Amino acid sequence: MKWVINGFALIGFLTVLGFGVLAMIAVAHHRADRARTRRSRDAQIAQYHRENNLVALAGDGPAWDRYMERQGLDLRAPRGWGR
Repeated sequence: MKWVINGFALIGFLTVLGFGVLAMIAVAHHRADRARTRRSRDAQIAQYHRENNLVALAGDGPAWDRYMERQGLDLRAPRGWGR
């Protein structure tokens, strides 16, 4: 009779342990999915900024100079560096 009780206890323990492992796997997948979504959103935002700020202003010209002045930067090459 004791082995029957021990058997049920073992089955119950393994069941609880199995559900715990399944819960940990579910949490890990959820976190990975959220991180992937966050990276995708950040990439989309970066692409938007590239397309709307830098691509239209890339190169040497008055729009680029105004953009760099607004940023507080002067990245124009000094004379003698191919200018």
